[in-house]
Amino acid sequence: MSTIEDLHEVDGSLYAALQSKRLIVCCGAGGVGKTTTSAALALAAARLGKKVLALTIDPSKRLAQTLGVDRNTPEPVKINRDRLEALNVPLTGELHAWLLDPQLISDKVVNEEAGDQAETLKNNLIYQQISGIVAGMQEYTAVEALHQFLQDRRYDLIILDTPPARHALRFIDSPERVAAFLDKRIFRLFVPSQAGLIGKMASKLIDEVLDRAFGEVTRRELKQFFELFSRLLDHLHHNQAEMSEIFKSDEVLFFMVTTARDDAIDEAQRFASEIIQRGLTLGGFFLNRCPLNESSLTQTSIESLSERLRDQRIEEDEVSSLCSLLDPLLRSELRSSDLRRETRTALKALGPLITLNELDRDPSTLEGISELANLLDKEHHPLEPPSEGEV
Repeated sequence: MSTIEDLHEVDGSLYAALQSKRLIVCCGAGGVGKTTTSAALALAAARLGKKVLALTIDPSKRLAQTLGVDRNTPEPVKINRDRLEALNVPLTGELHAWLLDPQLISDKVVNEEAGDQAETLKNNLIYQQISGIVAGMQEYTAVEALHQFLQDRRYDLIILDTPPARHALRFIDSPERVAAFLDKRIFRLFVPSQAGLIGKMASKLIDEVLDRAFGEVTRRELKQFFELFSRLLDHLHHNQAEMSEIFKSDEVLFFMVTTARDDAIDEAQRFASEIIQRGLTLGGFFLNRCPLNESSLTQTSIESLSERLRDQRIEEDEVSSLCSLLDPLLRSELRSSDLRRETRTALKALGPLITLNELDRDPSTLEGISELANLLDKEHHPLEPPSEGEV
């Protein structure tokens, strides 16, 4: 059996990746334990003496309470030192957590870039409606928040728990989607240059059209929005372009968290293919919630049990009733076992694989996260190396 030290071809191990990378991105669908796995990775890195930020997207209420995070906190929350010591985090290690708040991030950009006109823009009725649409795009604001944290180098490592999505890398495309929505050419159309007769005529014409369509009050709000917000576009586009390059750097690893489900193999294959197409670096796969020991229940074992019961002179109808009760359970367990085996084999063919067992504790508690982090420990975690072959 291999160990976790065999994990990644770039650094040789997950342990080394936690030591050397600046950003680890955890992708996957909802309900697979992605947030708790991200939190466990962050704790494992803090145990290595790193200053770590777990940037998460809408965790369960109980997990949010465990991490001490809530919406509308302007800065990440630092986990209490006493709690960290109980989790074997050395004095050099720190664990911070932050729940992504799209509106807060949008307003923060406005405050930093709009200067003395920030409040005017935030009070603008059009901005309040438009920012709600943009801020609702969690992927976009996650990328913007990442850029801010990476720029100030406050943390040694950031673990990003991405928004749940069937297309796991969707959030990387968010800059292009928002850029199409906030096309600067459209802004120039609504706020043409006042220099020269043509510019003045164009401005007057647009005002007349907007007055007919929306009324003068709304037109003034709309024009004020375009005038003020257009100043932020260069900032936003620049940051998103920088993040596109950072994602492709060797400082970033992408992992997919999944469970043995009917669609898990298709999702993993699509994920691995997109990683290659985008020029990103695949960290591997976390196969979550695997039984510590596969069930030994088989058709043969049930037949053997029925024979033994008959030898004990148990009534035939009672034996039949018991076997009828066990049969659907057997079929379900055999199907689950086959699915786990198929998923494990497929994931090993795509990249490095880490199998995470079911926990004895509630994963939304700090103790559960600690147990999951123990499974990620380089000395205890059994790792299955990738199979040879191409995606």
